[in-house]
Amino acid sequence: MSFTEGFIKKPIMTTLLMVLVLLFGIAAFFSLPISDLPVVDSPVITVTVGYPGASPDTMASTVAAPLESQFMQIPGLKSIISTNTDSQTQIMLTFDLDRSIDLAAPDVQAAISRAQANLPTDLPAPPTYTKTNPSDTPIMYLMVISDSLTPGQLYDYANRTIGQRISMIEGVSQVQVYGSQSAIRVQVDPAKLAAYGIGLNDIASAVQAGTVTIPGGSLNGNMRTFSIQPQGQMIDAREYEALIVAYRNGAPIRLRDIATCVNSTESDVVNVMASTQPGEKMHTGVAFIPIYRQVGSNTVALAERIKDTVEELKREIPGSVKLAIYYDKSESIIESIDDVKNTILIALVLVILVIFLFLGRLSDTIIPAMTLPVSIIASFLVMKALHFSLDNLSLMGIILAVGFVVDDGIVVLENTVRLIEQGMKPFPAAIKSAQEITFTIISMTLSLAVIFIPLVFMGGVVGRIFREFAITVVVTILCSGVVSLTLSPMMCARMLKAKEEGKEKESWVQRIMNPFMDKVIGGYSILLKKILLRPFITIVLWVACLGGTIYFFNVLPQTFLPDGDSGAIMGGTLMPLGTSTKQARQFQAQVNQVLEGDPNIERTLTASGLQPGSDQSTGFIHIVLKPSGKRLPMEKALAQIRGKLAKIAGGFAFLKATPSLQISTGGESTASGSKYSYTLRGADQEKVYESAMQLEKEFRAHPGFVDVQNSVKLNLPTLKATILRDRASTLGITAEDIEYALCLAYAQGKVTLYKTQIDQYQVIVELEKEYQKVPEDLSRVYVRASATGKMVPLSSVLEWAEVVTPQNVPHDAQLNSGTISFNLKEGVPLGDATKFIGETAEKLLPAEVTGKLQGEAEEFSDAVASLSLLILIAIFIKYVILGILYESYVHPFTIITTLPVGTLGGLATLWIFHSEMSLYAYVGIFMLLGIVAKNGIMMVDFANQGLAEGKSNFDAIHDASVVRFRPILMTGLAAIMGALPIALGYGADGSSRIPLGLVVVGGLAFSQVVTLFVTPGLFLYMQAFQEKVLDRFELTRAGSSRRSES
Repeated sequence: MSFTEGFIKKPIMTTLLMVLVLLFGIAAFFSLPISDLPVVDSPVITVTVGYPGASPDTMASTVAAPLESQFMQIPGLKSIISTNTDSQTQIMLTFDLDRSIDLAAPDVQAAISRAQANLPTDLPAPPTYTKTNPSDTPIMYLMVISDSLTPGQLYDYANRTIGQRISMIEGVSQVQVYGSQSAIRVQVDPAKLAAYGIGLNDIASAVQAGTVTIPGGSLNGNMRTFSIQPQGQMIDAREYEALIVAYRNGAPIRLRDIATCVNSTESDVVNVMASTQPGEKMHTGVAFIPIYRQVGSNTVALAERIKDTVEELKREIPGSVKLAIYYDKSESIIESIDDVKNTILIALVLVILVIFLFLGRLSDTIIPAMTLPVSIIASFLVMKALHFSLDNLSLMGIILAVGFVVDDGIVVLENTVRLIEQGMKPFPAAIKSAQEITFTIISMTLSLAVIFIPLVFMGGVVGRIFREFAITVVVTILCSGVVSLTLSPMMCARMLKAKEEGKEKESWVQRIMNPFMDKVIGGYSILLKKILLRPFITIVLWVACLGGTIYFFNVLPQTFLPDGDSGAIMGGTLMPLGTSTKQARQFQAQVNQVLEGDPNIERTLTASGLQPGSDQSTGFIHIVLKPSGKRLPMEKALAQIRGKLAKIAGGFAFLKATPSLQISTGGESTASGSKYSYTLRGADQEKVYESAMQLEKEFRAHPGFVDVQNSVKLNLPTLKATILRDRASTLGITAEDIEYALCLAYAQGKVTLYKTQIDQYQVIVELEKEYQKVPEDLSRVYVRASATGKMVPLSSVLEWAEVVTPQNVPHDAQLNSGTISFNLKEGVPLGDATKFIGETAEKLLPAEVTGKLQGEAEEFSDAVASLSLLILIAIFIKYVILGILYESYVHPFTIITTLPVGTLGGLATLWIFHSEMSLYAYVGIFMLLGIVAKNGIMMVDFANQGLAEGKSNFDAIHDASVVRFRPILMTGLAAIMGALPIALGYGADGSSRIPLGLVVVGGLAFSQVVTLFVTPGLFLYMQAFQEKVLDRFELTRAGSSRRSES
């Protein structure tokens, strides 16, 4: 008894097993996590070091270099990129995908500890690290607004009450707060200091001594004990005003006599503004909270936990504080997944409709239609066991599977009906049908499944992402094969009626379709005979298809993943180096005015002054668009907003759409507002910077590049201060005295802390703001000469000159580097851009400088190269599997000859509709490689059966093609209908998936017609070659020839 026969004879067992699978599969479906893409994150650790007042060169040489030397010794390190700007160093460490970030973190901490001895001793705090990739976008933004609290008080609520609660949620990696902490500023009048003979260091010492927190101990008497609580700390600016700094002529000099003490913020240049609804005027003094997820965390599940916590916080915070979710990435993910689910249902309906039209009866339609839900729901069970998620790729695989998993059921039903029409009873017909087509089903299932096996072993981030997709498709295909050999034959034996017992008349569908199909099949038979009598026509046709495939592969524009429409835009502002805080805020106000009036925008956030140090030339923009039905499409809305912002004088605004599907590509130095980048590196800093400038010019000259930014900026206005050491030594003034005075005057001199039950806050000494504007203000600063005891102006011991210096001194793998970031105009393929970059770099770069793509551009270049190779590997594996199954060298090749035909149809369809070869299109190619071969398998398998029965080669392939015409047509149309909703761009983000649908629909439609003639003709040539050449040798003789001899 065969495998299938057991299920035919035991219908209750078969039914109960399928019900069991359905129940557990449905339960698994509702428990699967939801995600935009399979959770694959590059392990990235970011190290941050602050050193107030230090130049970029100083940060690079004294901070970054010692740390980088130690980090390079960590095993599994893939890349190390450092950004060294005024007062800050940020180092991004990207590890191999196989390296656990939790295991890498202790190695990073150990490296920091080893480097500590070589770092500046006066760093205000040791280097810190987070398990966060700055290149990733936050999954959620929270907004905190108040009309009554000061910015510092609002920051406290955002940072301590809200931020810390959010950071405790499982799956949250980092919580940032855009705003500034409260601080007390002692703003000194330098003229009054000089008049009283008081130095800035005296002010700092007085403040440090005047506010302290030292334990007072306790009293322990015979009867009672007391805790002593000294009130030595001052927490309000008014208290500091009364602080005595010195005595002159017996009278106390208090801070209010020489300075203004104000309750302020730690950074008084930060300006965060946001709107909460369309057309609303921007709120000022906003605290903004970006939330990042941990590596491996599920975005949707994490967002739900955050939203639950936000609702709890709303009930706890004062009524004067408004907490709201500004942007939630999970909303677009859920919307996209819901659309894909609906697409699956639509595809199911269309496929079942095709089956019904061909079969004509609802009772017959149920048999192959049952293959669909059972196979798909069974795949959910396996997905649950493998810890997969419901994401765009896995669900798209299921959508496409809807079109071809039914093929096996159709083949089973059609063959059984054919035997019944020849006079057999349903039960024996089902058994004989299973015997005839079991091998065909196995061949079709395995040949389709093996196409996706190379994707499982694809390397890199893209390979990891496609692994889940490939396994899901393979599992669905295998489930379909099993169902077609168990449930479908049993249903055929029990539900179909014998021909002589059939009392029902033909349905109206059958009365229309059967005569029509008879005519079509008759016409096909006649035309096929004519073609087979002139088989050279098929050779010409096939060669033309092969040539067309190669041609379109070369001419079609290539791109990575389409941006889609997430409803969000992010970017930044850039003004000339040396821009003041006042100018930056003026530009920010102009940007806000444009954004407030744009009809596409729902909410907006802008920020300036976020960077420490003197460089205030950059800002931040985030835009949430209105729902898709109430605005322009993303590309047009983005272009419109860009056009308006481009008219603002004094700076630039760089914007990019937040991708619907974003791949974590590891640490990169791509500038804010740009999607792609190209990095140069070399030991010779001058040559690296010069090459970067040349490349920037080439990029700007290219019409397809927009928003070009260069990290090499060499014109930051700087005062080069030279100490007159001999004169200073004569006066008893040290270099430390001079630099400490400058630090207190202009470097946000944080001299001490005051502490509350909420947090610790800085007390900052500085000159009054009006004396912090021009170089001449340095002459207002005085230092005490220890030799004379008198105050000496800095101008006596210090010379300064205006120069320009680098704004950033970046490193890549310990080498000097420069990064050119850019966006592409709408319609410009990434493949064309990377080709231009490669050719330009080869022409311009000297031997000492190397370049490489970063981020998505790098992943795209690697993915395209590997996918092209994987297609060839998949074809070879398919040939091997078919060769094993058929025990033949030539007929697997006959089947594989269908592949160029289908591929040509898919690629030509992309070309006709002006679409691009994106990763989605490559997925479609893999689908075609599997589906199209089914036509060849059905024809070749039945032709071999005809040969075994003694038919001639001509009659065997002709009869097989005619007999299998109907199921070939039915399965082909079912697969086309399954992919049609994708090709039509159904859903909110359906436009990004159109290339996949076009490839499958176009390829199947074209191959349905052409392979019906090409494959039979090639079969004649292949069979003749087998008989006349290969059968002469024992090693190459086909298995059928050996069986006939025995």
